[in-house]
Amino acid sequence: MINLDKAAVVVVAEEANTAVEALISAYVAHLRFSAEAIEGIRKSGLPISKRRRLIGQLLRVQMAAADWLKHTEAAISTLHVIHRHSNQAEVDIGCAAPWGNQFFTTGEISKFETHDQ
Repeated sequence: MINLDKAAVVVVAEEANTAVEALISAYVAHLRFSAEAIEGIRKSGLPISKRRRLIGQLLRVQMAAADWLKHTEAAISTLHVIHRHSNQAEVDIGCAAPWGNQFFTTGEISKFETHDQ
């Protein structure tokens, strides 16, 4: 069994939620920035190669942000699996993310070492 401190579990769960919200807020802000930047150069007279370059750069940032969310989701899933196999599994702290516990149903504890193995 994995031994976790209840207070730490609650703090980590809340921080996971905060991190996801911050990533999504940053993503939305960047989408707005991208739209304004593209609209700003639309009638600028810049050659198509410069426009394409800017759009490509903005798109790469958006894809990186989507990857950050994907990796954050994977980390939260791992934490959820660890929590389920800990001494705090029965503590009613809920899931930090709005999608609830049913979201992380495929994780396996066998991928992680515990002290009692």
